[in-house]
Order: sequence, then C-alpha cells, then structure tokens
Amino acid sequence: MVIRTTYEVVNDVFFVKVETLSYSANDLELMTKFGEPTVDAGGTFDYDSNKQFVLTSKMCYINKSFPVTQSFDDTSVPDAEDKADAWGTEMIARISAAVTNLRAQSDEFTRQESNTV
Repeated sequence: MVIRTTYEVVNDVFFVKVETLSYSANDLELMTKFGEPTVDAGGTFDYDSNKQFVLTSKMCYINKSFPVTQSFDDTSVPDAEDKADAWGTEMIARISAAVTNLRAQSDEFTRQESNTV
C-alpha cells in the first residue's frame, strides 16, 4: 500500500491531501473479511514539540473515503504551515497503524469440511 501526501500553498492557504493507493490483494481480502479500517482525520494533533491543536472528528474509511484534504488558512489560523505539516505527518501515522492492525488479523474460522457417513 502507498500513502501519498501532497503539500501545497495557494493564496496563503496551506493544503494537505492524503491519498491511499495500490492496496495488495491480501489487504483487500482482509478488508472484505474484517471490514475496512477507519482513521480519524480530526482530533488532537501535536506540533512544535509542545503545542497542540484540535480539529473536529471526521472518521474516514482508509480506502473508500480517500483522498482526504485539510486546509489551514495562514490569514486566520496561527502557525498554519506548522499545523498543516503536523496534520499530514499524523495522518500517515494513523493510516499506517490502521493497516498494521488490519494485517495482524487472522482468519481462523474460514474452512471447508467434508464428512463421509
């Protein structure tokens, strides 16, 4: 799986777009069996070693809800560039953790049995 993050500034607005691409057949099979993982594109984010900001919670499915874009307006949001960087970095971490948890799932139930009587 590939996580592609694009950072762009337009008219003093910092945009970060996160995309999930190129799922393996195994990942897709696991999603079919155990459900598509979700990540919160909101919540609390740390930046500059000792600062935090909070965005409204927005649960996103890692495949069908992406790409997800977040913007930070430098004219009205203090530290907009730092917050944009922090959001992108944290989204990569959250998606990676969700995929790692998915891959840790194992299907001990699916089987075929034949009985001769």
